Amino acid sequence: MGAVGDDGGSYLEHLKQNGIDTTSIIAVPTAHTASAFMITDRDDNQISAFHNGAISHIPPLPEGRFFLAIISPSTRETMREHLRVCRERKLSAVFDPGQRVATFSRSELREAIELADFVIGNDYEISQLAKGSGWSEAKMSGRLTALITTLGNRGSRIVAGHETVQVPACPAVKTVDPTGAGDCFRAGFFVGLSRNLDWLSCARIGSLAATYAVESAGTQNYRFTIDQFADRYRRVYGLSLNW
Repeated sequence: MGAVGDDGGSYLEHLKQNGIDTTSIIAVPTAHTASAFMITDRDDNQISAFHNGAISHIPPLPEGRFFLAIISPSTRETMREHLRVCRERKLSAVFDPGQRVATFSRSELREAIELADFVIGNDYEISQLAKGSGWSEAKMSGRLTALITTLGNRGSRIVAGHETVQVPACPAVKTVDPTGAGDCFRAGFFVGLSRNLDWLSCARIGSLAATYAVESAGTQNYRFTIDQFADRYRRVYGLSLNW
């Protein structure tokens, strides 16, 4: 769900052609679609510039039950409202503030962590979240089902209760562009969680999904079938993907 601007028609069509339900995406004729520009150096450090555009008009969460709501970067007010609605409806929520951490006050960050079931971000974002909230990673994870930190080519770390799972990155055939890998990791991880898989399996699925993004230029220019994904998972991890 979300919002596109007056220039978003072709992207909506792209989503529909890929079988994605767009009924909860609104078109805002008075704004452009939100845009992010990433500058990435050879060590994968990034500087991002973001234009809000139509995301200032993101609608309320749709009615009905769903497995999970990922509260990804938009306006601070929208993110806080969506977290509160999820708590009221007893829906699982992921707080994924990205570079928006700096726009929240300390009390707002603490409120967001308290309302969320999961917090996810890369190591820099999680460190900034800890700094902004005044809570250590251990203190944050104690309030969550899981704190998920992506570590680039070092893999990922999941802290859930007293359990810490460290998962290496999936090896890439070639490294073309890291932009979008974090979103792919989220997609894979939470698909695994929706199948009631353990943390290790979820992180491995996320890592493999992220590798497809790393191996292609742009954030959504890769393709694979479920069978191709399962075959690669078997080759990389020596295990069948039972979902």
